[in-house]
Amino acid sequence: MSEHARSTPAGRSRPPAWPKMNWQDPLLLEDELTEEERLVRDTARAYAQDKLLPRVLEATRKEIFHREIMNEMGELGLLGPTI
Repeated sequence: MSEHARSTPAGRSRPPAWPKMNWQDPLLLEDELTEEERLVRDTARAYAQDKLLPRVLEATRKEIFHREIMNEMGELGLLGPTI
């Protein structure tokens, strides 16, 4: 009798353990990105958090449009990419 069979009640084998779920990246997409794609993602994320978010909140509340947002995003290469 195998060691595993002796360690379970009545010699029944246990089902295989499920892998742990990564809730931050459930589809493991991070592993699929190239270094260049990570740089684009990080650039877009930093811009969105630091410069875009405050102005979008203001623009929504005051119903205005900040043209300089489009200029800045164009300079960063964030307009028109296929993501």
